[in-house]
Amino acid sequence: MKKLSIITTTYKSEKYLETYFRNITKQVDFDNFEIILILNEPSIKEKEIFNYYKKLYLDNIKIIQVGLENISTSINRGFKLAESEFVTCIDVDDLRKTDSLIRQIKTLNSSLKDDYTYGDFIIVPKQGVFKGIYIKTPEFTKIEAIRSSVVGPNHFFRKKILNKCGYWDEQFKSGGDFDFQVRAALNVDFKKTPGDELLYYTRYKGSGSASSSILQQIERTVIELRYGIYDKINYKYLPKALEYDIYHVYYNGEKKHISELIPNYFEFIEEKYKKYFKKGIKKNLINPIIIEKFNLGLKYFFNNPVVFFKKIIKKI
Repeated sequence: MKKLSIITTTYKSEKYLETYFRNITKQVDFDNFEIILILNEPSIKEKEIFNYYKKLYLDNIKIIQVGLENISTSINRGFKLAESEFVTCIDVDDLRKTDSLIRQIKTLNSSLKDDYTYGDFIIVPKQGVFKGIYIKTPEFTKIEAIRSSVVGPNHFFRKKILNKCGYWDEQFKSGGDFDFQVRAALNVDFKKTPGDELLYYTRYKGSGSASSSILQQIERTVIELRYGIYDKINYKYLPKALEYDIYHVYYNGEKKHISELIPNYFEFIEEKYKKYFKKGIKKNLINPIIIEKFNLGLKYFFNNPVVFFKKIIKKI
C-alpha cells in the first residue's frame, strides 16, 4: 500500500500537464505515492500526455475519465479510490516544493492526535513562477478554522476522517474545500507543518483557481449560513444562497443531514446564532447599497429575522 494518495482533477488542462507531472514525480519518496487523476472530457492531446506518464509510472498513477462534472464530484471520486493512509488534493496548475509532501507526512506521523495538516504557500500569477505573495498561515485554533479558510489551497489529512466529517458537498462548484475544512475542524484537530512554503498556488483573473467570482461569494454565504458565521454574511448574496439545500450535504449519491456529520450540531448552531446573528444584521443594515439590492423575497426576513432563522433550524 502507498503512503499517500494525490488527487487531481483536470479539465482543459493541456498546457499545465507536463509541468505538473514533472513536479509531482520529482517529489521526495514519490515511489510510495499514488496519483489519482480524474479527467473531465479530456482532449486527444491530454490523453497522450496521461498515457505517456502512466506507462512510465505504472504502479503510481490511476486514471479515471468522466464527462464534465463539478470539482466536488470529481474530488469525491478520488477519495473513494484512494487506498493510502494520507490523502491530499493538488490543483493541476499548482507546483509543490519537492520535500513538501514528505514534510506533511512527517507532521502527522509525529503527532498522532492530529489528523489534518497544512502550511504556508505563495500565490503566483502563473504556473512555473516562484515569486509572488507569501501567505503565512496561522497556527491552528478550532475557533478560527470554523470561521475562515485557514488551510488555503493545501488539504492534507488522514483518509479515515472522511468517515466522520463526510466528503465534499457536491452542491458546490467553488466552495467545497472550505465547507469540508469547517466540518473537519469540528471533528478533528489540525497541525500546521512548520518551515517555509509548501506550494506555489496559481491564481490570476479568469483562472480556475481564482477566488473572486460571484459564485464563490454565493457559496461562501451558504457555508456561513450552515455553520452560523452570521456576522460575516453579505446579505446581497442571500437570495441565491437560499436556493441551496443548506442543511444537507450531498456526496456519492447520498444526502446527509449536517447534524450527522457534526457532533452536537443543534447546540453548536444555537450558540452561533446568539453570538453572531445581531452583529451580522447591524453590519448589513448600515450599508444602504446592500439594502437597495434586497428583493421582495427578503422583506419577510427583515421584518422577522429571528423567526426566519429559527424556522430554518426547525425545518431540519
